[in-house]
Amino acid sequence: MKILNPDELNFEQGENGFLRLKLTDEKVFELVECTPLFPLTQIDEYISVSTRNDNGSEEIGIIKNLRDLPSDQQRLVKDEIQFRYFSPDIIDIKKITSKYGVNEWQVVTDKGDKTFFVQDVKENVIIRESGLIVITDIDKCRFQIRDYRTLPSKARLELEQTLL
Repeated sequence: MKILNPDELNFEQGENGFLRLKLTDEKVFELVECTPLFPLTQIDEYISVSTRNDNGSEEIGIIKNLRDLPSDQQRLVKDEIQFRYFSPDIIDIKKITSKYGVNEWQVVTDKGDKTFFVQDVKENVIIRESGLIVITDIDKCRFQIRDYRTLPSKARLELEQTLL
């Protein structure tokens, strides 16, 4: 595992919209992706920086702590992470139905009403002691409930019937 020196990194937005990385030794990486290694617990620490090429993905190294970068650099990396980890917040659950081992979720998110499907709840729903629930649907889109205990009582009942 290679820890990257924050003083040697210069992130910028490429013309193609993707993140680009220039190192102080003049090496340039296009199509840069930033992935937190602990996305649910330490979003600003241990961020893998990789680039896509003809052979797939190649890791450049790890940023140990995002706060070690200048604020403009932090913003570019955070925007990349936010783009990759877009996950609307579920604020209410209208209905969850199950048919043939697939659950249909009809929810209200901070981005509007949404219907999505979840297969194998035990594999695709993560519940944390803090009340956070992360749900991955069949299209690999993520949704989150920041604290299920704050949901309306009818929504909590729907959730409990599905997850228990």
